Amino acid sequence: MKSKYLNLCIGAAALLSLQGCDDLLDRNPKDKLTENVVYNSYESLKTYAWQLYDAFPAYDQINSGSGNSNHDKLDATRTTVQLRRGMRDMIMWADFESDLMDQGSENGESNWIWQRYDIPTSSYDYSAPYKNIRSINSMLAGIDASSISEQEKKHWKSVGYFFRAYNHASLLNRYGDIIYVNTLLTDNSPELYNERMPRDQVAKNILEELLYARDNIGNYNDGECTLTKDAVNAFISRFGLMEGTWRKYHGLSDAEKYLEVSVTASEELLPKYKLHPNYDEVFNSESLSGIDGIILYKKYVEDIFMHRMYNPQIEMFARFKMKSSFHKTKRII
Repeated sequence: MKSKYLNLCIGAAALLSLQGCDDLLDRNPKDKLTENVVYNSYESLKTYAWQLYDAFPAYDQINSGSGNSNHDKLDATRTTVQLRRGMRDMIMWADFESDLMDQGSENGESNWIWQRYDIPTSSYDYSAPYKNIRSINSMLAGIDASSISEQEKKHWKSVGYFFRAYNHASLLNRYGDIIYVNTLLTDNSPELYNERMPRDQVAKNILEELLYARDNIGNYNDGECTLTKDAVNAFISRFGLMEGTWRKYHGLSDAEKYLEVSVTASEELLPKYKLHPNYDEVFNSESLSGIDGIILYKKYVEDIFMHRMYNPQIEMFARFKMKSSFHKTKRII
């Protein structure tokens, strides 16, 4: 009898130890981010979403060291790291190869207009938006199952919808009909083999997501460098103008709808902002914080988040001059 009681105790202890092992195996790793960690708090979602801002044009983070000025052009030579970074002159080069900019070189007409470019098998401006869209769809899928409040879910969905619309708009402006992706895909997803979606439907989806973002984004005071309702309205204004004029001059339907959306968004912004009269303060200042006319900007911090235009030798020389002048002033006084 005693032996039977002892065996029961040993069996119970073994079951308890196995249950403890299950709990240990189910714990979240302390050195890695998991879905349970990333999507279940406001702060971790904010940290995850910082990567989405790299879709905006900005100073390039990587220097090839080759001295080749073509390094910053829209091509297919960028590394995986560079695909996650904004490009410092994307806007300029987009206009440079259009009919909007006069090229100063002899016989400097656009190679695109004269159809002298071979169609590449891969391209940065095609692959990079889809990389961003996958990260966005991962976040949106995680938010649906998240334990954060409904108001916070609406806010982060708005952020995700804005950046998904922004990246799809980049593709739409370059290619017209595109593969539109609004779900998180796997290697076996049939959507990977979808045909391109017609421009009409893509533009409609983009506008719907932007309007949702405008109407539902929260005001959580996360800083000047984060997305706001004004920033969403600014892009609605640009997207509506681009899509509306494209449709008007190509004889497509619904041109007025997009132009009216652009006007409405612009009218919300005009009373709040004005063009800054000082060129240097906008384009040559060390900080854009508090500058009139600035709706959203990217902040660079020394030794934390920098760009390849930073020259430490010039910086040290400037500091030395400032320090010398300071001591000289003290001595004069």
